[in-house]
Amino acid sequence: MEKEMFKNVSSVKRREQLEAMADGVEEMTYMQELSTSEIEFHRDRFAQKSIEISKINDDLKKYKDQVKEKLAPVRVEMTESLQCIKLKAVQVTGKVYKIVKQDEQMTGYYDENGQLIKTRPMTSDEKQLTIASSARTGTND
Repeated sequence: MEKEMFKNVSSVKRREQLEAMADGVEEMTYMQELSTSEIEFHRDRFAQKSIEISKINDDLKKYKDQVKEKLAPVRVEMTESLQCIKLKAVQVTGKVYKIVKQDEQMTGYYDENGQLIKTRPMTSDEKQLTIASSARTGTND
């Protein structure tokens, strides 16, 4: 088969001659070769679109960073609230009062409202403080 037919004929005449010779006419999708100038056009367009995409991606990254910055404190608050819900308590930092009960061999910690917040067995150091504890409470037991 020839690579080109009716090259030196006008496009209207070429179509007429091709139709006259054809056994049938079909609609088909195919690849058409580009000229050097068309290839250059597409290279330039590709480069421009690549630059445009790069700029848009930079903007997107900046926007995501801004959103993450806004989201961070909200997530911290959500995590704190979730902990409160799970534990049915809130973490507090403040003064606590340690009370050593020699007769029970236990140490208790009380908050400023007088609520017992923690107990544990006495340490060996606390067991040595019997004399100091007696002096503080005013008893000689």
